[in-house]
Amino acid sequence: PSEDERVTLLLALAEERAFLMMNPQQAELIAALGRAPRARGLEVVEVAAWTAVASMILNLDETLNRE
Repeated sequence: PSEDERVTLLLALAEERAFLMMNPQQAELIAALGRAPRARGLEVVEVAAWTAVASMILNLDETLNRE
């Protein structure tokens, strides 16, 4: 990613962490998504925040539409 994209992603990660720290039930729901169970020792908020950012990246137009 470019420097601007990197900064945007890190800002989104920080915002997700802050939101999920205030909403632990939401973090639990997000962290429980998927087929594999969450690895032991990983914090729920951290897993959920990274899941949200990964979802954001995967839903970018440039990810979906290669030219």
